[in-house]
Amino acid sequence: MRHRLLFLVAAALGLLQSAPARAAPLFESDDVLRSVLTAPLSQVYDQRNIESPPYLPGTWAYTAADGSIVRLDLQVRTRGRFRRERCDYLPLQLNFRKSQVKNTLFAKQDKLKLVVPCERSRSFTQYVVLEYLAYRILQTLTPVSFDVRPIRLSFNDADRKNRTWTHYTFVIEDEDAMAKRNGMRIAKIGAADSEELDPAATALAEVFQLMIGNTDYSTIRGPEGTVCCHNMRLLAPKEGGGGLIPVPYDFDASGLVNAPYSAPADTAPVRSVRQRYFTGRCKPERYWWDAVQHISAKREEIYELFATNEELSDHSRKRNLRYMHDFYELIDDPAKVRKLIIDRCRGQIVHD
Repeated sequence: MRHRLLFLVAAALGLLQSAPARAAPLFESDDVLRSVLTAPLSQVYDQRNIESPPYLPGTWAYTAADGSIVRLDLQVRTRGRFRRERCDYLPLQLNFRKSQVKNTLFAKQDKLKLVVPCERSRSFTQYVVLEYLAYRILQTLTPVSFDVRPIRLSFNDADRKNRTWTHYTFVIEDEDAMAKRNGMRIAKIGAADSEELDPAATALAEVFQLMIGNTDYSTIRGPEGTVCCHNMRLLAPKEGGGGLIPVPYDFDASGLVNAPYSAPADTAPVRSVRQRYFTGRCKPERYWWDAVQHISAKREEIYELFATNEELSDHSRKRNLRYMHDFYELIDDPAKVRKLIIDRCRGQIVHD
């Protein structure tokens, strides 16, 4: 069980006027939940080339705290675009019945994104663990982030009897639930101007992306016809007033994960995702220093995430603790912060 001092983060960075509501039951623990998904999975995966695939019926079973087996009806479909063309196993969208999940661990849940390994191998399992840790790092930095829960999930293909397999996976909180938890709403806009963004929250998000070696995002634009922004969701205050807050997600293209199919953004002049390159947009420099100072103060908590995660291999743990250490060496040096962050920002400074 994790205990979060949410109001301290909010007060320090000016992200929220009040502390977010308590997490839903599913996300109150970081323990790995054992579950079974039964569905016509062969049919689900056959729909990988359909832009908006239909939901197919299935069941979800998990072991409750008292040892009883709880079974829930749900619908499932593939999601995402990039991995449909490259992966054997696809990320899924889970759609639970609201009326059925009452008084269960999945209370308040409706739609959840399920992240699975692209292929069935130890290395691809490690990529999923590392992407999960990227979400946990962001949670450590700010409550305005997506909740996640690790799940050791057994897949039972109802189309092919006796065909089962098990993956380490995790689910991601629904975006509307995340916004509501933080007393905000999703900004349904196609694009944003830099001056519309909350500078403190945006600086934190952008330095976090540097920390994990991610250039595959935008705080102001998204693919044509989609809600802004690319691998970001913008939150707006319900009552108006205050800037939009960007919330990062989808980190499998980051240097931290270092998946074999990942590559830096075309605009980043580096060859490997393990090479950090800052792509944040310009703003008054005090916001960069505040973000760096806040992330620096969270160093030991972030190291602890890697040190205590039992799913990480020893090799991956050591390698990525070094990767984190390299980042902290960068932000410990004011000259490097100025050269590699402040002086490298994109666009014109937006004055507040």
